[in-house]
Amino acid sequence: MHGRGKVGEAVTGGNPARMSLAHHRARAAKDDRHRLSRRLLGEQHLAAQIAGAHLVAEQAGANLELVDYLQMCRKKVKEAHIDTSLIFSYAKSEQFAALEEFISAPNVGRIQDVAERCYGEAMYEAAKILFNSISNFARLATCLMHLGQHQAAVDAARKANSTRTWKEVNASCVEHKEFRLAQICALHIIVNPDELEELIGSYEKFGHFEEVIAVMEAGLGLERAHMGIFTELG
Repeated sequence: MHGRGKVGEAVTGGNPARMSLAHHRARAAKDDRHRLSRRLLGEQHLAAQIAGAHLVAEQAGANLELVDYLQMCRKKVKEAHIDTSLIFSYAKSEQFAALEEFISAPNVGRIQDVAERCYGEAMYEAAKILFNSISNFARLATCLMHLGQHQAAVDAARKANSTRTWKEVNASCVEHKEFRLAQICALHIIVNPDELEELIGSYEKFGHFEEVIAVMEAGLGLERAHMGIFTELG
């Protein structure tokens, strides 16, 4: 017994306090590993629960209840899939004020993905809010077209400043006989010679011959006017 005591003293430097500290550190490290393991398992379980809850809520149309559940989950853990699900749930339940408040605050949700999903499901008001929050003006313009907000769509197209967006908004304005707004778009399109024929066709298919002539005449005064415009009028 006396010999064992000497061995123990040799290992710990003969200091009982040092032996106690080493034991405490080893135990603390073990406890940390256990806590990390439980946390990882808990998060995996929570993710599975959320996926299941989302499916049930969609089938039952219980989106308000799902919002409450996800808010509770978010208090326990901050994860992208929770915030993403919560953003979509706000959109699905048409809680637009709450949606705007949530996405304007720090979050880790995949807003672009949710916006595209909302657009795909014809949830244009929610998609408009989401695309606007991430300054995706091209997609915002498309949403505004579907909502019949053509003036706002033209404003968004101006910020996007792409020929494709101008063409989409112009086509919608022509279809809805918003000719003043359509001309604003058209003047950004006709400066590209390759787009001229298609633009004229988009007016002519609805029988709007006078309106397309007015666009051509207005185009003559543009700095980037080209021979194609003169040819069409000649």
